[in-house]
Amino acid sequence: SSASSPGETVRFVARESVPTAGIRVPQTALVRGVRGLWSTFVLEGDGGSEPYRVKRRDVEVIHLENGTAIVRGTLREGDQVIRDGVHRVSPGQPVRIAASVPEIHNNPTF
Repeated sequence: SSASSPGETVRFVARESVPTAGIRVPQTALVRGVRGLWSTFVLEGDGGSEPYRVKRRDVEVIHLENGTAIVRGTLREGDQVIRDGVHRVSPGQPVRIAASVPEIHNNPTF
């Protein structure tokens, strides 16, 4: 039994789960923004005759765990997120996808 006596100091830890919608992305996809904000880079376009363009999506990090971030903001479900090598690209840059590129991540909704 772990009963306490009157006047005794006890330690109480409460955990609260708050359900919230977010999108799961690899933590390596996060780009430090201005004033402590975060962003991700995504590919826009169809990749056909014109190359994709790198676009910035501002996000709020809700939760980080085991290399994964849950974010919300201007990132949309289905965006092609650049998950690695974000230091090599910048917004507006034209890019083409090689045959098999693990750096692109179609994010599932969490």
